Amino acid sequence: MKYYVSELNINAINFKNLKNKLYYENETKNIILSDDGYYTIYNNQYYRHYVDTSHAINEICYYKINKYLDNYTLYVDSNNWIRKKATRLPPKHVNIIVNKEIYKLNEKCNVSFVVERNDKGDVCDLYFLSQLSETNYSFQETMSYLLSKLI
Repeated sequence: MKYYVSELNINAINFKNLKNKLYYENETKNIILSDDGYYTIYNNQYYRHYVDTSHAINEICYYKINKYLDNYTLYVDSNNWIRKKATRLPPKHVNIIVNKEIYKLNEKCNVSFVVERNDKGDVCDLYFLSQLSETNYSFQETMSYLLSKLI
């Protein structure tokens, strides 16, 4: 699930300092955007990624929690993304490069802070990523610590 915190100010984050304090990974992806989802290439095979629309109509896919950890507004995106092999790309598509900066407490941490940037270095997306629920104690402890480093 993706978690967004509205109080997070991208301009106030010292990324150089953050890289020194937390475990850091960098990942670059070539993404092909189209009207019917996005595509990736792995081992010379196209893969189409798209949201499971039967699940997306549920109100539980997106929700907001006020006063999360007493101070924050947390937005939760629990959409299911489907990945299927594709034989070709759609005629209308755009190729983009996305650089993911991933910050964690350690290499095996179950909560990540992710910053996605385009090829010009502009931030495209900023979120926390975890398979844990926001009510999980481990998730709350890790989020509290990460937010103390970010805000």
